[in-house]
Amino acid sequence: MHKVLRFALLFTLLAPSLAWADDGFFFDPLITKEYLESLEVNVSINDNATGACWTNLKEVREYAEEKLRTLGVKVSETKYMIAEENIYWFSIRVSASRVYQDGSGPCLGNYLISLEGWSDINGVDHLAILGAADVQPYIPNDKTFNRPIILGLEKVFASFPRK
Repeated sequence: MHKVLRFALLFTLLAPSLAWADDGFFFDPLITKEYLESLEVNVSINDNATGACWTNLKEVREYAEEKLRTLGVKVSETKYMIAEENIYWFSIRVSASRVYQDGSGPCLGNYLISLEGWSDINGVDHLAILGAADVQPYIPNDKTFNRPIILGLEKVFASFPRK
């Protein structure tokens, strides 16, 4: 009973952090479809989930790559991020684990989806983030992050400019 009460309290505290920014994915609202079509983008998966909290990594990668292609963005196979113009990384990072010490219970974690690359500012390379969607501590209803990540990607791609 004590574990259930702790879990309910934890969920109550975390629930407000599930909100998604209404501003969209991109930091600059002036980003155009033509600009995105000039990019070369690699889809990068960073899996820090344990306890089978995220199991559809291949599906997520393929979905993201196909959506980028559909939007006219060139999908790159470059294995390392280089400081060149128009080369970006579409990164999907998941950190999650089971709630209880014995590895049972629902998953608790977060995920971040970002579009990032290198930019030269005053002669020094800087990591530049073109857009990001961050879901803070989160407990998915269906016990894993599989569906929430696909839904998160749908929201991200829905915010890509169509004109």
